[in-house]
Amino acid sequence: MYWFSLILAGLFEVGGIINLKLTEGFTKLKPTIFFILSLCLSFFFPSH
Repeated sequence: MYWFSLILAGLFEVGGIINLKLTEGFTKLKPTIFFILSLCLSFFFPSH
């Protein structure tokens, strides 16, 4: 179960970095929200 949590966190981190590029300097709302949510989840999953 721990490996699954770690892999899931890694996927959210990659998704966050992709959305960081799409935010265009945090001027676009949807990618910015997805970026923040992805990074929050990438920190959440390894802690549990």
